[in-house]
Formats: sequence, structure tokens, C-alpha cells
Amino acid sequence: MSESEKNLDDVCEFIVDCLHATAPVQEDGFPLIRTPNIGRGRLLLDGVYRVSEDTYDEWTRRAKPEADDLILAREAPAGNVAIVKNGQTVCLGQRTVHLRPDTRQVDPDFLCYYLLAPQQQGLLLAAETGATAKHVNMKDIRRLPLRNMPNIENQRRAGRFLATYDDIIEITGDGLPCWSRRRGCSTRNGSSTSASPATNTLQSSTAYRKDGRGRG
Repeated sequence: MSESEKNLDDVCEFIVDCLHATAPVQEDGFPLIRTPNIGRGRLLLDGVYRVSEDTYDEWTRRAKPEADDLILAREAPAGNVAIVKNGQTVCLGQRTVHLRPDTRQVDPDFLCYYLLAPQQQGLLLAAETGATAKHVNMKDIRRLPLRNMPNIENQRRAGRFLATYDDIIEITGDGLPCWSRRRGCSTRNGSSTSASPATNTLQSSTAYRKDGRGRG
């Protein structure tokens, strides 16, 4: 299979659905990631529900989320993707999907933002089904086509850049990245910059979020 023909399943070690059951929650313990906790790039842990160690073990029996894994919301609403950062020990709530990128083929940070790009969101959400609560089926997530992916070195450079910007947003809450607009835009201090070929591939993946969180 050529690079241009790969789909999401091809570049992941696994893509695992959540348990289809409601986890018992408590005041403290391990974060339970539900769709409201999946931002555009980062997990939103303020006010997160928590579970006991026994529940954590049960809810992670298929796979334990690790650093650089991705969690995708497939309902309510579908489409948001966040990366698990170092030091985050979480388990999946309902309507979420656990992805482990194959780092020999794809950079996890890059893949996270790539999946948030308008083109990829359009392909993913075009497969939504359901009369009331729209959701994306697992088979459609696995076969999501990956188009115009740069080589792994460019992915890593772009991934580092984008992750660093989100780190700044988390610390300062400051506005939108210049690269998320158009080539040759001006920064807040008036200087000009141009997007690299790798970041151009993302097609302004976070252009629609004002605080690094977006919908969800």
C-alpha cells in the first residue's frame, strides 16, 4: 500500500472503542475522559469525573492510555481529538475511542492536529449516523483516509511546533496562532511569518478555537 493510500488504521498500533457502560464515579481517583473532556488537541480536566482504582483497571482492560496516545470523541459531538500528555493517567468514558499511533510511521502530535484539520474533520463527520445523537462508527474511524501527509521528519517538526503553541495557550490563555490563518500574516507585534509546508498540510486545524479548546 502506498503512502497516499493509507488510512488511520494503517498508522496506528491499535484503535480501541470504549466500554459501552457507565462507570461508577467518586470524588477523587483517576480521571474518566468523557466527550466534554476532549478538547481540540488537549484533554480538559477541569471538573473531570473520577473513578476508583478498581474501576480504572476494569475500564482499561482493553488498553491503558499512555503518553502520546490519542483520544477521539465519536459522539456528542464527534470529531474532537486530544493527546495524552506525560503524567496523565486516565481511562475512557462512553463515546470515546483510544488510538495508539505507530511512531515509526506518524508523529503523535502531528496526527492529533492533522485529524483536527477541516479536510479531515469533513471526511470523518461525513460518515456520522443516527437520527438523534449523531455518531461516527468505528469502521469509519479506522478507514479514515490520510491525504497529503508529509514525511515523518516534517511531521515531527510540525508536531513540536504545534504542541509548543498549545503549551503556551495552556499557560497564558493567549489568542490564535498566526500559522492558523494565511501565509504571510502578521503577528501581534507586527512582524510577518509564513507557514511551512508541513503546517500548511494541517489547513488551519485550530483556526476555529479561541482559547485552545474549541467545541466539546
